Formats: sequence, C-alpha cells, structure tokens
Amino acid sequence: MDFNRLFDLIFWFDMAPTGLHLRTAIVFASFFIMLLLFKFVGKLVYMRYKKELLGPEKRMIRMIESFLLTMGFAGLAWTFFAFEGLPVVAARFWMLVWALSAVLLLYVIAYYILVDMPNELKSLQHKERFEKYLPKKKS
Repeated sequence: MDFNRLFDLIFWFDMAPTGLHLRTAIVFASFFIMLLLFKFVGKLVYMRYKKELLGPEKRMIRMIESFLLTMGFAGLAWTFFAFEGLPVVAARFWMLVWALSAVLLLYVIAYYILVDMPNELKSLQHKERFEKYLPKKKS
C-alpha cells in the first residue's frame, strides 16, 4: 500500500471512491460492532449497579454509552456504504468526520470526568453533610 496517498487531498475528497475490499470491510465492521457490544455490556453492568451509583457517575456512564452507540452505528453505516461503493455517502472524508467527532466527544467526556465530575461529587457530599443536620419530615 502506498501510504503517501493518505496525505493527498484528492484521496480523501473523492466523491466516488472505489469500494472497500472485503477484508478491510470486515476489520472496520468488527471494530464498530465491538463498540456496540461494549455499549450493551456497559448497559447491563449499569442496570446491575444503578442503585449504588451517584448522579454524576450515572451521567458519566450515559455519556460513554451515547458515545459508543453513536460512533458504532455511524461507523457501521459508513462501512456499509463504502463497501457498496455508493457515491458521496461512501466518500472517505466521512471517515475523517467520524474520527474528528470521536475525538471531540472523547474530549468532552474526559473533561467531564476530570473536571466537572469531581466538583459535582464534592458539592453532593457537602449537600449530604449539610442535610444531615436538618430535621426530617415526619411521615
């Protein structure tokens, strides 16, 4: 394979590229199916431990599940179109769009996990500590 073609704009923005080879399509499809499987396994684990998780942890898991589902289905759709060699929807630049979207979403998830989530957990602990001393409602 000539890797110099990867740096050629004509290669990426060809509106009617040749179809994917069978092996390449299988590799892409396997990767995207694994993303979907991780999503569904994560959902099963989430359902098992849902009562033990705090609000920010639940939000983090939902964000990751959304990422896996979105990227998995979008990638499978592109793989199908590219394998069939359909003009425009099989263009290689859609894979660039997919990759940039994945990087952006991973950045948002990482920012939430590293910056927002610790602050939310800290405020949740502060709120629980404060409410510990408030009178309880009688039922």
